[in-house]
Amino acid sequence: MGEPARAHPSAPAITPALMFLMATACGAIVANLYYAQPLIALEIPKMADGRAYSQARVLRERYAYRGEIRAQGDVLHDLLFNMARCGINAFELRADQDAQDCLRAFADFDLAYQQAADGVETVLQQRRRLAA
Repeated sequence: MGEPARAHPSAPAITPALMFLMATACGAIVANLYYAQPLIALEIPKMADGRAYSQARVLRERYAYRGEIRAQGDVLHDLLFNMARCGINAFELRADQDAQDCLRAFADFDLAYQQAADGVETVLQQRRRLAA
């Protein structure tokens, strides 16, 4: 397929079916390009880098993106639950990660303390609902 189109080194790479978004890309740039893409891949350069989480939430919440958002790079079991809460719905696991073990990551927690793109009721919201 060749190299994806890229106007600037930090701009998103675009192929006919994929937009690859580097962690350094600006959300405003993406907002003008994402609508026609069925898949946006977010770069996870290292475990401690949370920019892709923010990018996923902005795409889901501000721009109502409904396509696939895929995490690529340093994608580990310990990150999957929170990635999913932020709107990432596909994962390319790091080579040393066991896929079956990683599937269990989605059941590691059953309570949410912060609001996120997944719309899960938070502990505070549950307490208020039950107290009413």
